[in-house]
Amino acid sequence: MIGRLFLAIYKTPELEEFIKSKLMKKISRVKKPMFITKLSLLKIDTGTAGPFITNPRLKDLTVNGDCTVEADVEYTGNFRLEVGATARIDLGKRLGAREVEMVLAVTVKRVQGHALARLKPPPSNRIWFAFEKMPDLDLA
Repeated sequence: MIGRLFLAIYKTPELEEFIKSKLMKKISRVKKPMFITKLSLLKIDTGTAGPFITNPRLKDLTVNGDCTVEADVEYTGNFRLEVGATARIDLGKRLGAREVEMVLAVTVKRVQGHALARLKPPPSNRIWFAFEKMPDLDLA
């Protein structure tokens, strides 16, 4: 069922816009040094595959609807993210200030670990997702 859900939203503009809006919200909260004048999300590539979820177990379910689920998660889909930054560097009176454009690209090649998902009771639509301990992570 999760595989079908993934295939339904995979590579859609709606998924990319959803990811972009969530990441831009996080980036806007980051404290940046004074010389960084602008941070922006340049490109998102959702990769070539979805996550594999195995050994799902219901960890907790309360009467009011609070639900916690645990599972083993493995992802090898090459999710890629490019973040752009503009830095203002002052080189003194002779050369003056310069603006430098920088790009940071990160590719998530592999993530594997034991994860928890927590769903709050209605009317909330929030889902928290976290790993119990630091997952095995391969970035490029």
